[in-house]
Amino acid sequence: MGEKRLSIQNILLPVEEPQASQWNLYYQGAELICDTSDSGENRLFMGGYKEYNFCSYFNALSIEKWKKYTNIKKFYLILDIEGKFEVSLDGYHLEAEVDQRTRYLKKKFQNDSREKVEIEIPLDNQEMLFAFSIRAYSDCVLYGGTYDAIIDEDELNEVNIAISTTTFRKEEYIKTNVEMIKNELISDPYMGEHWFMHVVDNGRTLEREEIESKHIFYHPNKNVGGAGGFARGMIEVLDQKEPITHILLMDDDVLIYAEALKRTYYLLHMIKEKYKEYVISGAMLNLEEMNLFWEDTAYISGGVNRATKEPRDMRKIKNLLLNENIIGNFKDAYAAWWYCCIPVDKVKENGLPLPVFIRGDDIEFGVRNQFKLITMNGISLWHMGFATKYSAFMNGYQAFRNLLIMNACNGKNFENDIIATFEDRIIVELHRFNYNVAKALLDAWNDYMKGPKFIEEERCGEILSEKSKLNAEMKDLKEFDVNVNLTDVYKVDPINYIQRVFYRLTQNGQRFWPRKWMDETPAVISFDEFYNPQRETFHSNLLAVNVYTKKAEMRSIDKKKYKVLKKRLKYIKNKYEKNKDKIRQEYREEQPYLVSREFWNKYLEIEKYQ
Repeated sequence: MGEKRLSIQNILLPVEEPQASQWNLYYQGAELICDTSDSGENRLFMGGYKEYNFCSYFNALSIEKWKKYTNIKKFYLILDIEGKFEVSLDGYHLEAEVDQRTRYLKKKFQNDSREKVEIEIPLDNQEMLFAFSIRAYSDCVLYGGTYDAIIDEDELNEVNIAISTTTFRKEEYIKTNVEMIKNELISDPYMGEHWFMHVVDNGRTLEREEIESKHIFYHPNKNVGGAGGFARGMIEVLDQKEPITHILLMDDDVLIYAEALKRTYYLLHMIKEKYKEYVISGAMLNLEEMNLFWEDTAYISGGVNRATKEPRDMRKIKNLLLNENIIGNFKDAYAAWWYCCIPVDKVKENGLPLPVFIRGDDIEFGVRNQFKLITMNGISLWHMGFATKYSAFMNGYQAFRNLLIMNACNGKNFENDIIATFEDRIIVELHRFNYNVAKALLDAWNDYMKGPKFIEEERCGEILSEKSKLNAEMKDLKEFDVNVNLTDVYKVDPINYIQRVFYRLTQNGQRFWPRKWMDETPAVISFDEFYNPQRETFHSNLLAVNVYTKKAEMRSIDKKKYKVLKKRLKYIKNKYEKNKDKIRQEYREEQPYLVSREFWNKYLEIEKYQ
């Protein structure tokens, strides 16, 4: 067979809002005029006698990863451009975590009208990224471009990807993304026949006619959370008449370019045999702060989930390179299901998600399947951050219970770490007079000890309703007669070690400490898990502030609640120590059934919801 030339990456130009407000994700420097021509094409206007650098999150080529994961033989940069200009081809790498730029080529052009220019990108180098700069000697117009690859046709893989998205009353997000996938993916002349989409509607508020079209399917579903929604999506993909190679799990409330999905397709289309079992994990960028990378992979360690990378400003070249670092895959790694492309064989071989409703289903699935992960700058989406979503139900009950279930079902050895981490957290929440979250954590521990039969019963709505009553009732800051400096909420106060000793001995005044010795003036603390003990020491009232929504909850010392919860903690801990081996064994034995088609068909009542 011969060679195949494919455009594996498009140069993105920032026209659409709100993405266009972050022009440094597309090119470096000041904002330029970018609009859509009468023919519907995006174009970028560049003034003369200036240099424009396109080493950016969306427009740099991750050459190190393309070379590692595929058998590409040649790369080319293609620019569709008008004007008198010089193109520089630049490679970028890190030395001691400092970005280094090497110029490989400079070439002048004079395009009196719109033309395409082609430049070959060298492969014999150790660069992590390649990008281009344009030095304009006249007013120039860039209409876009591509990075092209040459590969032997017999190195190409047959790839069919089915997107599964679960929604619950997020109609506008879903409709927008369905239209994008229909118009920009399924209509694509090269890859369109290889894309499918399944919309699982847990809220059953959409109409089939407004969703379904060629290769796009609609499935009404019970409200069984993300785990149940994605399980239904997996089932529908497995039952699809077309043979699917990969299932791409994606959240409903996301903002995404079709380009991220196209790059995923080409990567899988060209991937080497030894990497075919790998999972492609798309990054989450923060929708509220759109230049901020949040997470692309994570792993379990010390009883908690930890992100592999730290949040970074992706407008900076150094951070692009740090994000692209190829590091060994962590043990017990996972990819969040806001964007996770999984070989469908993993579902066939190892089963469906656990029925944990929400929070941790993606963690358990990744750990169970021992994910090996691929990430790449530009394969990403924007998602609302989690800072505004902290709650007793999600961050207390669901997080603790589901980590314990995940550990038991998969025979892991995280249990002592998980217990130690959350037992410490219970004490911290008691110190902060956050009695409802402490109760949620204790409920989680107790419900875990009820064994697998507890989660076999479909009680999602009941549990959600019951535990959500523990969520804080946040009120507008204006309702509190307290001076609040929002910039100070997350600053750590210097520690007075004598006070710190008494703080711990008295559990912040809740044990053998007279109320009259407490300061009645409210101390301002954060509403989430940020812990600043010095600030709250011996204050009988704590104003827990959400700086993002400018709302707060007043928490007050309640020694009666404290004693009840401490007594319950002791009781649950003793009960757990007596029964932990038996409980863990029950989960391990029941796990194969809990992830089976037999179980999920019954749990979802699929025949009823068609």
